[in-house]
Amino acid sequence: MLTKNDNMSLLGFVPALVVQYLANQQQIAQLPEKQNLRSVVMFADISGFTNLTETLSKLGNEGSELIAFAINRYMELLVSAISKSGGDIFKFAGDAMIVVWPPSIKENVLENHEELKVICRLAVQSALDIQSKLNNTTILEDIKLSVKIGFGIGDINIIYVGGVFGRSEYLATGDPLTQAFKSEHHATSGGQIIVSQEVFEMVSDFFVFQKLQADFQLKAGAQLIKNRLSGINKQQIMTFIPAALIPYIEIEQEKWSSELRRITTLFINLGIDLSDADSRLQHIQKVIEVVQKCIYINEGSLNKLLMDDKGSTLIVGFGLPPLKHQDDPIRALLAAQLLVKQLSLINCKCYIGVATGVVFTGVVGTSGSRREYSILGDAVNLAARLMQLAMTENKSILLCQKTAEDCERKIDCELFKMVQLKGKSGLIPVYHITQQKSILKIHYYQSKMGFNQKGFVGDQDKIQYILNIVNTFLIMDRDGKISLVDMDIERDFILLKGSYGIGKTFVMKILEYQIKTDNQKVLILESSINSFEKIFKGNGFKTIIKQIFDIALSKTTYNQIELLISISNGNQLVQKILEELLDINEWMNDYVNNFPNFQSSSNTNEDQMMKSIGQAIVKLFEIYFEQQLPEKKKRLYSQILDDEIDDINSNDLSSDKIDVPPIIIVLDDMQYYDQLSFYLIKTIIKKFNRILVIGITRDQFWEIPIISRKGNSRNPNRNQELIYDRGVESIINLYNVTPNEVIIKGIKNIQEQKQLLLLYFGFENFSDPKIHEVLHLKSCRQPLLLIHLVRTLLNNKYLIKENDCVYASQQLQTLFQHEEWLQIEIPQICQQINGPIIDSLSCVNLLLLKFACVIGDIFDIQTLFKIIPFKQINQNKLLMALKQLVQQDIIEYMHDDNENRYYRFVTPFMRECLYQSMTYSQRRSIHSLVAEALQIIPQPYEDYKELKRLEYHWSMAEQRISIKSCNTLIKFSHKAKKSLIVKQIQIILKTENNVKAPLKKGYIYKRSDKKVSWQFRYCVIDSENMILYLNSQMNEQTGILPLKLISTIIPILDKSDDQQQFRLKVDVSNWVKKGKVKGNKRGFLFAFENEDSLEEWTIFLEFVKAKSIYNDFVENFGRIQLPINLINESFDPQLTIYLQEMFKGSIKRFRQQNVTDQLSNKNRKSTHLKQQQLQIIQNVSTNFHSPNNNSKRLSVRFSAISEQEEKSDDTPLKEKIRKFFFGSFAVLAYHFLTHTFEPNYIILGQEGRNMRRLKKSRKHKNNIMQRIPNFPSIVEFDIQ
Repeated sequence: MLTKNDNMSLLGFVPALVVQYLANQQQIAQLPEKQNLRSVVMFADISGFTNLTETLSKLGNEGSELIAFAINRYMELLVSAISKSGGDIFKFAGDAMIVVWPPSIKENVLENHEELKVICRLAVQSALDIQSKLNNTTILEDIKLSVKIGFGIGDINIIYVGGVFGRSEYLATGDPLTQAFKSEHHATSGGQIIVSQEVFEMVSDFFVFQKLQADFQLKAGAQLIKNRLSGINKQQIMTFIPAALIPYIEIEQEKWSSELRRITTLFINLGIDLSDADSRLQHIQKVIEVVQKCIYINEGSLNKLLMDDKGSTLIVGFGLPPLKHQDDPIRALLAAQLLVKQLSLINCKCYIGVATGVVFTGVVGTSGSRREYSILGDAVNLAARLMQLAMTENKSILLCQKTAEDCERKIDCELFKMVQLKGKSGLIPVYHITQQKSILKIHYYQSKMGFNQKGFVGDQDKIQYILNIVNTFLIMDRDGKISLVDMDIERDFILLKGSYGIGKTFVMKILEYQIKTDNQKVLILESSINSFEKIFKGNGFKTIIKQIFDIALSKTTYNQIELLISISNGNQLVQKILEELLDINEWMNDYVNNFPNFQSSSNTNEDQMMKSIGQAIVKLFEIYFEQQLPEKKKRLYSQILDDEIDDINSNDLSSDKIDVPPIIIVLDDMQYYDQLSFYLIKTIIKKFNRILVIGITRDQFWEIPIISRKGNSRNPNRNQELIYDRGVESIINLYNVTPNEVIIKGIKNIQEQKQLLLLYFGFENFSDPKIHEVLHLKSCRQPLLLIHLVRTLLNNKYLIKENDCVYASQQLQTLFQHEEWLQIEIPQICQQINGPIIDSLSCVNLLLLKFACVIGDIFDIQTLFKIIPFKQINQNKLLMALKQLVQQDIIEYMHDDNENRYYRFVTPFMRECLYQSMTYSQRRSIHSLVAEALQIIPQPYEDYKELKRLEYHWSMAEQRISIKSCNTLIKFSHKAKKSLIVKQIQIILKTENNVKAPLKKGYIYKRSDKKVSWQFRYCVIDSENMILYLNSQMNEQTGILPLKLISTIIPILDKSDDQQQFRLKVDVSNWVKKGKVKGNKRGFLFAFENEDSLEEWTIFLEFVKAKSIYNDFVENFGRIQLPINLINESFDPQLTIYLQEMFKGSIKRFRQQNVTDQLSNKNRKSTHLKQQQLQIIQNVSTNFHSPNNNSKRLSVRFSAISEQEEKSDDTPLKEKIRKFFFGSFAVLAYHFLTHTFEPNYIILGQEGRNMRRLKKSRKHKNNIMQRIPNFPSIVEFDIQ
């Protein structure tokens, strides 16, 4: 049952009418089901949305977020007015909404009719209120929105359909919706309200109308049902909510579910009338079931099902969480093709528009009230336009150029036409599908990536090694050294391995090109499975079987069925399995109808069945090699020479006289192959010497279909990994098989990187050689990733090519200085690699990573815990989540100190993928939190670097984008300026050793003593005084204001006609003029050129004044700190204690190991605690530094850790404290001596050189270290 919190969260995603029905019914027993009611319907469509999306789409990825922001803001205003009249937001449809007013529940018919009149009047009145307040409302800069409203009334049907994978859909149908849609279409502009004839008859006596063609134009606080409900089945409600949203709802963080994602959107128009629910309910249920199955088979997400002004419409997304894949556009087109085919079998035509791009995905609606999970953006609008174009052109599927390019590897698409679409400037290329590819083609690399047949840079020795094996095989076959029955010759099996994106497939394409160039007669069969084929038996060998089956058909006079019967020896079960492998006899229909519970014929007696299938496949290859042909034969092979035909008789087909070319089988994506595929590969290698098999596989990343993830295995990839390992092992263990494993490692050095750039971009050098080093590091030696990365930098003007010179833009140089890539659009290949990994994470782990990625490539646990605003994530959850992420190799543990722990990201571009998936508002809020935390928590960076990091985070937090200019603007807030100025002052004071160094200087205006005129003065602020000079030469002082004597600092914005509008009033009790002390209180008035200068000088004065007063206090009364705090106040106390305990445990374990090592090796030199176990690893980054850089102020941290294990004793507390302080100060003195000769950073408690000498001396048998007590402590000393 729903709890109180559930009532506030889950119910917001379901209309009140649906919730009411579920409360009354308790549970929907079986789908489909229908709910009847009689009420008023309003269809509200935002006017100006097309202009909004066209304008904001020019802003790039942030435009999608701003579209969602504008809709949310306007929707909130709409819902506020609607809810006052009792309306229920039934559906959000992009820029529109469908509203239904809950009907009366009175039993008397007349009373119900009168109540319906009242409801209708309230609904129409709410529409008037909306138009009076929200017409031409400015939502964003120069963007105004209005709303067109249409009304209908009558009998409404709410149908409940679907049910596949427990996901249900609800849909309102009936004549009132049709009335509302038609009425809204009659509105010619925003601000109009159109009602149907039926509504007019209800309310004509209360409002003034103007007659239109068939409708009428209108001239002239309720409580939602859901708040009165209890006892509703929670699981039933959750069937209507996307599964990806549930974890965020449970921790009450729905807003963090919003993301910017690259998805492929399908806009689908169904050719059925959903409004006729009375007579066609079962047919509607069947249609929705087929739609769900076709989408879920390809692992997409059904986002919306609605009936609106566009008809019966579906919105489907591929790449929505948690179903991100490397091939989402391909999956989308496969689903579209399957939808068209399967819906046609049940007499339902559909038209589909497909578009790919970065869109906003998240909650749309009003916070705390009605809302839905939606996808918004330019790509979604483009898909809708393509769907409408498909209906006009009577084409089943039309797609955009991006989708066509992304699918080019697997599906052939060609240009349909150039068209002008609504909301788009200029002609847009529209594509349609021609056929599905079964193999990869070399032209993919030519057309899309610019690859060619010139060669491949890197791993040339590996390529030559494979080529030698292939040439040896072909030479032996040509010379007749390999016979059809020779079983003694060694068989070759080549396995090409490498990580995703390393270029394995491209290396193979280069090899194939060279092989075909030198050996035109060789037959090359290729197999590359798509996402749809992964889940079927024999997935990896299906394509090979289809190709060899077609060749076998050409050699016989059999048709398909006759040949199947022949090779299966009449076994009907084997024949049926072969039909599945060959996609014959529409077995796919059975699969879709029985999904997800489809049982393949090959599941019965699997071992025996694999053997039978293997025998049938062997017969197909025998027919190819003409070892044995059926009696009905038709030899068509062109390689048989005319002069040899008469010498060959039907009984001599197994001889080598027939020149049948050998076969090279190339098997891509072997990491996905199932057990049957490996068995067939093994069988073919074992039976035929004239077949060379080359396998291509990954060695790092596995992507498993979601259907397989539903098992109970802790590691869903483990099962597939075992299948792969056993399959490859079974091939290698074959008699006389020689395994040749070739691992592609990519680009070895900078020189090979230069060759690759020269080959594909026409240049090899940059103006700054450091760019080569950065690219080599970021590309991880992967050639394809390097090419994608450089192409992205060139397209986005980060790298600028002029003639033969290529240099980095100013923006890229700035990012290099900050060592940040977060703002640079990452290559699509990185999103394809990391996207599925990110989507596999739990909600809490994902949120932690998003916050951590903003902190930096290296992040610490104290800062992370400080900036996380979620109350639900406590210390234990944080530590557990980080441990899980380390186990998943997403981050790695670096180092512990006594109060903090450090991690860093491992996977290339993982941090950038996480960052760019967040919305811009999320990024800014986290940057702000990080900037505030950097001021509090000690950072292991040099002062200058720390200031740059602080400035970077504030600039990212404060930047905004201008809709007019499309430029990013940065205007620091007062808080940001104050933070940066204080940091600058601290650095200057440290650098100058707290002497009177100038902290701020520049020209300002000063009001004359007689307050008549303004004087131009050069002002300098140091740590004690504000000094005024006549000029910047500073040779003549005109006044000195002691900062500690300043009483008030008041900035003034004067809007009068006076030229000096930005003024600063400073009151001081004593001041100095020309060397003379003026004892009277004086108020000074200064002026500045602009508001920013005024604010900056004000912050400087306020801080330095406080600093001066504090210094004066210390000088007169000394530095005191009571009580003594053993934990840094900037850290979280509980987390710090936990880390100290873990740190202490690691010290003990290290010492125990140290003792063991010394006993095992007496000659080993005496060792001390490794520095990297006690302080931040300095070698990780040059930005890490030693605190000893400050010679004036030395902050020393003492970690007193006992050499012995903790034991409880009865020693009085007073004695313990005495021993502690005696030991502490003694160790402190020794370490100051050590520090004199050892410049490196040494933590107190760690043995230094002098300490070790003292310990060796016999005079110090009772070493002072033995007096350190048995509990760890931290004492801070500030020495001036």
